[in-house]
Amino acid sequence: MGATLLARDAWFDVMTASAPSDEWVISVAWALLVELPFAVVLPLAAQRLLRLTLQRVRDRTGAPSPGVDTRSHQRVRHGHGHTGVPCEQELYGGAKRT
Repeated sequence: MGATLLARDAWFDVMTASAPSDEWVISVAWALLVELPFAVVLPLAAQRLLRLTLQRVRDRTGAPSPGVDTRSHQRVRHGHGHTGVPCEQELYGGAKRT
């Protein structure tokens, strides 16, 4: 969203500046050298931050990374003799639901 706003602001600045003046030259230079490059870098930085955050969460929780065959990962046994679907004790912390 921020990148879109920067690109729109650059367009607006250039279009509203009077064409054959120093104001127009400054608007074009500012758009080309500051606003548009930042509009390109901003989503890339956000994507990297999101990827690093998700990786840190996966590392702390032990969840598999994307692309890992989750069928090869076995569930931790809790003394119930199964490794498939979570049982009531796993879901509700030991209290049976009636």
